[in-house]
Amino acid sequence: MPSSSVTERLENLPSSPGVYLMKDTGGKIIYIGKAISLKNRIRTYFHTTPVAPRTMALVERVDDIEWIVTNTEKEALILESNLIKLHKPRYNVRLTDDGSFPYIRITSDAYPSITVTRAVRNDGSAYFGPYTSAQATRQSVKVLRKAFPLRSCSKDLRRVLRPCLNYQLRLCVGPCAGKTDPDTYAQLVTGVQRFLEGRQDDIVNELKREMRDAATDMDFERAATLRDRIAALESVREQQYVEPRRGDEDVIAIARRGPQVCALILMVRGGRVTGQQSYALRGTEGVEPTELMTAFVKQHYFHLEGPYVPKGILLEHAIEEADAIENLLTEIRGSRVQVSVPRAGLKTKLVALAHKNAESMLKKPTAADALYVLKDALRLRSYPYRIEAFDVSNLAGAEAMGAMAVFIDGAPQFSEYRSYKIRSVATIDDYAMLKEIVGRRYRDREGRADFIVVDGGKGQVRAVRDALTMLGLRIPLAGLAKREELVYVPGRSAPVAVPQIALNVLMRIRDEAHRTAIRRHRNFRSRKLLESTLDQIPGVGKQRKVELLKRFGSVAQLKKASVEEIQSVPAIDKTTARSVFSFFNERSSTTRVSAANT
Repeated sequence: MPSSSVTERLENLPSSPGVYLMKDTGGKIIYIGKAISLKNRIRTYFHTTPVAPRTMALVERVDDIEWIVTNTEKEALILESNLIKLHKPRYNVRLTDDGSFPYIRITSDAYPSITVTRAVRNDGSAYFGPYTSAQATRQSVKVLRKAFPLRSCSKDLRRVLRPCLNYQLRLCVGPCAGKTDPDTYAQLVTGVQRFLEGRQDDIVNELKREMRDAATDMDFERAATLRDRIAALESVREQQYVEPRRGDEDVIAIARRGPQVCALILMVRGGRVTGQQSYALRGTEGVEPTELMTAFVKQHYFHLEGPYVPKGILLEHAIEEADAIENLLTEIRGSRVQVSVPRAGLKTKLVALAHKNAESMLKKPTAADALYVLKDALRLRSYPYRIEAFDVSNLAGAEAMGAMAVFIDGAPQFSEYRSYKIRSVATIDDYAMLKEIVGRRYRDREGRADFIVVDGGKGQVRAVRDALTMLGLRIPLAGLAKREELVYVPGRSAPVAVPQIALNVLMRIRDEAHRTAIRRHRNFRSRKLLESTLDQIPGVGKQRKVELLKRFGSVAQLKKASVEEIQSVPAIDKTTARSVFSFFNERSSTTRVSAANT
C-alpha cells in the first residue's frame, strides 16, 4: 500500500507532460522519470502490480512524489536528463563518466582564431569534434596552424600592433599588424574548415596542384611553403583510420558481463573513425537493453551544454520514445538527425566494432561485481547499494563506544560514518551494546541501509536482528567473525560460503567499522583523561579547559606543546600557559626520578 502522502499526491496529479521525482522516507530522490501525462504514468506504479523485481523494490521505498510540469515532451526529456545528472538517483541508470570532450573552435571574428575548448556555446563560432584525447587535439591544432597559419590569440585587432613571435615562426599571418588582407585570411579559414569537415583529400590535392604550379613558375619559396603545409596535413590524416563512407556519425553499443555494463560511442567524423569514449553504467540490475540504450542516449545528448550531435546515430538496440528523441536531437543540431538500428551492410560492421570495443572494457572486476556476487551468495532480494557495518569498543566496560561505517556502491562514505557513546549498558555486554546503537541508528529510519554487516558471529547477528524486529524493520544482515572469517546470517546455525571477491568487501567494511570504533573509543578516553587532568591545574577553568581540549585533544599532545604553543590557544594567557607547561613537565620529571629511585 502506498503511504498517505503518496495517496494524497495521486489524487492531485496533472495530465500535463513533465518530470516526476520519487523520494524515500528520508526525502532523498531515488528515481526520476518523465511522462507525456504525469497522471497516467505515475498511477501505473501503484494501481498495477509491478512485474520486475527492480520496480517492486522501488515502489516499496517511495514515500513521497513531486513533479515538474513542462510545456512539451521535448522539454521533459531535457529536464529529466539534467535532473538525473544532478541527483544521480539510485534506481535510474547512471553514467559514471560524465567528462566533457575537447572540440576545435574557430571563432566568428573578422579574423577568426583557432583554439581548443571543452565548452560548446551558441556564440556564432564553428565547432568541430568531439575528440577523445585533449592532448591529441591540441597537437592537431598545432600542426594545422603550420598548414593554415591562423591566429590563436584573442587580441583586439581594431588597432595595429607589433606582430608576435608566432608571426616570426610562420604560425600566424599577422592580422594584428596588417600583414595580411581579409580575403587571403578568409581563404585560410575556409581551408581549415573544409579539412576539419572531412574533405582532407580535396584540400591536399589542391595544395599539391598549387605546389606544382609554383615549381613550374620557379617560385620555389612558395613551393617549399606549400610542401610543408601538405606534410603537416598528411601527419594529421595519419592519426585517423578511414571507413569508406562520408559524414558524421556516432555508433553506440552496449556490452554486459555479469553485473558490469559498458556503453561505448565510436565517433565517425567526415568518414573517419576519430576515436571512442566509454561509460560504465550503474543501476542496471534487471534493466533490459532497450531501456539501457534509451537511458544512455538521453543522458549523453540531452545536457544544458551537451556534446556535439552528429547527423547520424547508429544504435545496437532500439530505444523507447524514438520519434520524440529523434525530433529533439534534430532541434538541438539544427538539421535532420537520423537515429537507426542497422540490420545489414557496412553500418552493422561499425556497430559490431563498437560492441567489440565495449566488451574489451569489461575485463577488470569492479566493486559492483563483488556486490552482485554477494547478492547471489546471500540470496538478497536487491543489490546491496548501501551497506552499513557496526562494531563496539570498550575497556573493561568503561566508556564504551559504538561505531557505524557506510559503503555506497562498494565505496566508503567517510562523511556518513557515525559514532555512539553507549548510554544504557554499564557492564561488558557486546550484544546489548549492539542492540542499543542499532536501535538508535534506525529509530528515525532515515537513509535506511540495504544490507547490514556486524563484527562478530551468531550472537552479534541475533542481537542486531532483535533490535531491527523491535523497530518493525526487515533489513538483511550478516556477521563476519574474525580469525576464520566465517559469515553468519539470521536463521542459519552454520556459516554461509561466500566467494572470495564478495568476502573481501565484507572484510573491508567490517574492518572499517572496527577501526572506527577503536579510534573513537581511544580518542574519547584520551579526551576524558585530559579533561580530568586539566581539572587539577590552578587557573584552568571551564572555558580554558574547553579551548585546550579543542586544540590538543589528548594528554600526549599537550605534553609535547611548548609555552608559546599553549599560549596561542584562545583564552590562555602567558601565566596560565606556564602553569600548564610546568604541571606536565614537573609531573614527568617526578615520574622519571621515582622510577630511577625504584
